[in-house]
This record gives sequence, structure tokens and C-alpha cells, in this order.
Amino acid sequence: MLHGRLLQLGAQLFCQRGEGNEQHPEGHSAGFRSWVVDLKDALIQHFPLSGGDDIIPEGTFIEPRWKLEAVQQQTNGSFQDDIPSSTQQLSPETPPDTSILPVKDALTAKLVGNPRLTPSDHFQDVRLMDLEFTERISYSPGAVAVLYPKNFPHDVHQFLKVMEWENVADLPLQLTCATTESRSSTPSPLRHIDTSQTKLTMRTLLTNYLDILSIPRRSFFASLAYFAKDGNEDEQYQKERILELANPELIDELWDYTTRPRRTIFEVMPDFPTVKIPWQYALSVLPIMRGRQFSIASGGQLKSTVSGRTRVQLLVAIANPPNPIIKYRKRYGVCTRYIATLQAGQKLAVTVQQGYLGVKPDEAQSPAILIGPGTGVAPMRSMIYERLVWQKSQADATNKSLDGTVPSLAVATKMLTTSSAKNGQSSKKKV
Repeated sequence: MLHGRLLQLGAQLFCQRGEGNEQHPEGHSAGFRSWVVDLKDALIQHFPLSGGDDIIPEGTFIEPRWKLEAVQQQTNGSFQDDIPSSTQQLSPETPPDTSILPVKDALTAKLVGNPRLTPSDHFQDVRLMDLEFTERISYSPGAVAVLYPKNFPHDVHQFLKVMEWENVADLPLQLTCATTESRSSTPSPLRHIDTSQTKLTMRTLLTNYLDILSIPRRSFFASLAYFAKDGNEDEQYQKERILELANPELIDELWDYTTRPRRTIFEVMPDFPTVKIPWQYALSVLPIMRGRQFSIASGGQLKSTVSGRTRVQLLVAIANPPNPIIKYRKRYGVCTRYIATLQAGQKLAVTVQQGYLGVKPDEAQSPAILIGPGTGVAPMRSMIYERLVWQKSQADATNKSLDGTVPSLAVATKMLTTSSAKNGQSSKKKV
């Protein structure tokens, strides 16, 4: 409609519009790749290059705007010593440290409890995360809490070995921008983190900020191809394979290798032992760890503790699905695996996004059918507790207006039950 209206007003097409489909296996980026070719042709046509300038050939490596640099270096020219010996014997199940991530605009929440609700012999592990905030937060049904996961130390240590980054694992680093003008046009990849509150090293980056357990997209292989060599037959084969996975026309190759078996970056890199990503470009090649959204399951009286602090409860199903294709490694949800290790008393960085349901107290008496396609029961649980408080408040107000007194909880509950029963009978008569 916007496209048609602009044409009616006399606008002219610069190039054909592009349409993205988020349900495509590669998301909206699949449509973007074909559209950006049309945009490039239009740019060349309308803004031809001046004499002597040539278009940069495809496949040319362009230095990223943001790079990692070492803060300190020893006089002998080698980086700091290897990782501490204590990390050499890490168990795969050793949980991440309990430090709070310095996420901008995040609130600090104390984990009051993290019990499993389902029986131990049930196939699904469902946790009830009970969080307490010192800050006062107002939220309604449909609100979302964002948690920020961490990778496990054993996985980080193994990835450091595969990338041959062990000698720089604990070297202090800083993120630098190529030019001052680029800071506004190309934001920092760590713009959501207060880097002044943390010491950047490759180990902390891989643990807290880089999603090495995500399923790689085509753009990852396109970036990886820049660092592939072709000096011998083995290197040539691996480079050809990476180029196949980066080729938009060979979508089935990427699907069968990554998406279908849910193969992660952590598992991809050992398949290409001759390809090493320079640690300076880690933030440009590896995806950034994003916060995971969980619908808030608390409402009504559950929104505050006995001491009056804000309370947020989350119902989290631990993702641990079997995988018949890759036998040697279990499948995990990056965030839920981390959540399963959290203990009472631990503090977390959490952001809260307001609800989208738009329900109001005057709707408490209206019948409602609650359907959660993909959301689970969390927002419905929040809605039920919220409606109970609304109905009780309305019953209290009604009774107070009749005799000027506030009834007890038992009386109010009886009134509410009687009122609901009468409403049900009257509805049946109308039908």
C-alpha cells in the first residue's frame, strides 16, 4: 500500500522493491541477497564512479570497522602466558561463573528459587524461576523478561584450542574503531554491553558475548571463506566446501549440513582444521550472544514479595532434545542449559519488556478463552492470577459500597463464586 501510494504521489522507483520472508529457512536475509544486487546495479547506473575508480571485485576482503587489539604485550614479543592450569581439567558440566553481565539498561535480579516442577522421571524438565528485584517494576500480562546466557567453560576452552587462541585467551583486549566517523554509521558489536565495567579477553568474549553454539548462517561461511587457504589439496578442498555452503544457489547443502542436524559453530570449526579465524576479527565473524525472551508467568498477588519487592516468575522448559544425526554430542538450548545450573541466591542481569495484551481490570468479568500457540502456559498463568485480583477488588468494592465495610477474604471469595455461578446460569438461560 505504501509503495502504491508513493507512486500515486509522483515518486519514481530507484530500483525494484525487495520483500523478505522470515519463514524462509534463511529468514529475511534470503530475499535481501537478491535485492541488494538490484540495488547495486541501480547505484552504479545513477551514481557512476569517477574516472580511474573501479568497483571492488567480489571476494575481496574488506577490513571491518571494529577490531580487537591487544592492550598489553610482553617485551619478548609473545603474548601473555597460556591459560591457567586449573582450566585444563574442566568437566563438560562445569557451570559458568556467577558474575553479573554488565548489560546496559538491565536490572539486577536475585534468584529466590529454581525448582523443577515436573517429576524427575518425566521427559520434560520445566523450571519455575522465581526472581526478586530491588527496583520497583510495573508489568502486566504478556510482559517478557530477557535473560542473558553464558557458554560453559569447557566448550570455551575447546573452542580456544581449535582456533589456536590459547596463547591470547587471557590477554587484555580493547575494541577499536577504524575511524571516528564510523562510530555513528557502524555501531559497536558490543553496544549493548558496558565495556567499562568488564575486562575484555578472548575467554570472556567467548563465555559471555559470542554465540559459538548457534547454528551458523550463510553469512558466517561467507566470512570464513576469506580466511581459507588453498596452498595444498586439503586446504583447497576445505575452501571449496566453505564456498559451497556460502553459495546462495546451494541452499540444500547448507540445510543438510547445519540446519537439519542442528550443527553449531562449535562443531563446524573442527571440520575445517586448516581454517583459523584471526582473533582480531572474532567480533566480525562470530555472531553476538543475544538475550533470550521468556514470557512472565506471574501476575496479581504473585507480582510482589512479602517484603514488597517486585517479583517475576518464569516457566522455563529446559531444551534438551535428542538428535539422531549427530551422536557424539547432545543437543542443548544455550540459555536453558545455563538456567538449569542457576542456584538460589545467584544474581542475574534481566531486562523487562512491557506486555502486549492490553487487558484491563474492567474486562475481569468477561469470559476469556486463553490460547498460547508457541508461548506456552506462562502468559496464561499470568492472566489468570491477574484476573483473580481484579475480580476480588471489584467484589470488595461492591460489598463496601453496600454496607461501608470491606469483607474478609473468605466472604469476598464466596461472593465472587456465587456471582460467577449466577452469571453462568443466566448465560445458559439466554442460550
